Amino acid sequence: LSRQAGLEAEEEGLTEEEVQAEIEAIKRQVYAEQYGRG
Repeated sequence: LSRQAGLEAEEEGLTEEEVQAEIEAIKRQVYAEQYGRG
C-alpha cells in the first residue's frame, strides 16, 4: 500500500504532508468499516 500510494503521490505531485493525511484518512475509513463506526 505504502509503495503504491507513494508512486501515485509522485504522479499527482502531492507533498509528504498531503500523502500522510491521505493515508490517515484511509486508515480511519478502514477502521470504521471493520469496527462498524461511521
